[in-house]
Amino acid sequence: MNVGLLNQRHPSYDAALWCRLRDLYEGGDRLMGRVAEYLPRRPKEPPPLWKDRQGRAVYTNYLGSIIDFFVAWLFSSPPEFTAEPDAPDWYPEVFFRDADRGGSDFASMLREVITDALITRTGYLLVDMPPMPMEQPRSRAEETDLGLDRAYLVQHPASAVLDWELDERGRYAWAVIHTTHRRRAGLEGQRDKLTHRWTYWDQESYRVFEAEVKLEDGVPEELRDEDDAKEVRGGPHSFGEVPLVALELPAALWAANKLESQARAHLRAESGEDWALEQGAYEMPVLFTNTPAEDITVGEGYFLRLGPEDKVEMVGHSGKAFEALRQRQVALRQEMYRVVHQMALSVDQSASQMRASGESKRWDASSTEVVLGRLGEAVIETAKRVLDLVAKGRKEQLSWTVQGFDTFDVESLEATVGAANLVHLLDIPSPTFRREHLKRVALRAVDDAPPDVKAAIKREIDEAVGDELPPPPMPAPGREDREEA
Repeated sequence: MNVGLLNQRHPSYDAALWCRLRDLYEGGDRLMGRVAEYLPRRPKEPPPLWKDRQGRAVYTNYLGSIIDFFVAWLFSSPPEFTAEPDAPDWYPEVFFRDADRGGSDFASMLREVITDALITRTGYLLVDMPPMPMEQPRSRAEETDLGLDRAYLVQHPASAVLDWELDERGRYAWAVIHTTHRRRAGLEGQRDKLTHRWTYWDQESYRVFEAEVKLEDGVPEELRDEDDAKEVRGGPHSFGEVPLVALELPAALWAANKLESQARAHLRAESGEDWALEQGAYEMPVLFTNTPAEDITVGEGYFLRLGPEDKVEMVGHSGKAFEALRQRQVALRQEMYRVVHQMALSVDQSASQMRASGESKRWDASSTEVVLGRLGEAVIETAKRVLDLVAKGRKEQLSWTVQGFDTFDVESLEATVGAANLVHLLDIPSPTFRREHLKRVALRAVDDAPPDVKAAIKREIDEAVGDELPPPPMPAPGREDREEA
């Protein structure tokens, strides 16, 4: 197969943009290795000075923190997966614990794919099965014994899915996925080759093509369009559709894209201030004298003898530019966090999606909850699609329900306790309400506790708080009471 044919891109494919967004999300060595793109050379700036400025670049990663904040809250409570009829024990015992055959549980893979989507708008999970041997198993039991029904997941970044088409149902008619591998054949082997692999999926079968290039000092040879890729395997599959699930967010929730310009501007402002401080930290001495220049020696370890009319002044920056840069950084940082509210305004805020309660009607908390609600809906839909494909691959008739990702309380613990005290003063005559309210406050105080501890707390509150109503709270002493006392 011709490499140029395999490497064709979908019109919406934009690897350069995705690379920039991932740079800004990850920061660290990844961004600093490409920092020249974010700190362009100034007009007539000497190359050595530009390189030195790059080496002193500073990046405080607010973009990554905002995305991680959304994901952390989204997965603050573990999701629950149930099937009708009841799913085999293989799901909770194997798949939910090790979805990718590498130790990643299913919830963790959902977490990674929504993170990808917040960065590059789309995250992908591929459902795959072990290849069938030449001799087909004679029964379902034999297939299970051989591990041939062991469905697993493969996560792919947006840049790996090169091209695709959709059918009339909006499902993939076919897709091409590109990956690369650098393998070493044992102790005496060399990691001196890079293997390109293209996997073509349609709704009935798959085909795998590979092409190998040499590595010179870690840099691969260029793969030309006219080069040939060899078909190494292929065959039918049991999914009945392309087993690729895309979690694609609407533009309103594509967080990294909304934050990119502010993050890049903040990088330049912060790096500019740090560079200016470094350059302006050393004041320059200016000598006013009639002494000939050749008779003056300056430098470390020397001193000057001044005449009666000579004087020395130290000249440095006024500091006005530093203050402007600092104010610019504060404004950009505030603008990045204001994007959360703008994202909330951009989505449909129906009653079912406004999962705010009581004190969380403060604008900052309710805006976050609106965004989390929409992200949660996207994760639930993705999880159901993945589980449906796993069941199809295993030839099972299951209807899945995913619970979770729909209740968020991002108010502070202090606000929660304050609201609890106000509710207590209301003396609502309901033992059930009292139990549920106590559970809410208690669980809010132990957000990071494991699920079994939270379950024990709820059980203990149910056992300790009976159906009898507590005595009404004593009213606060009034003015007359205080005067009599």
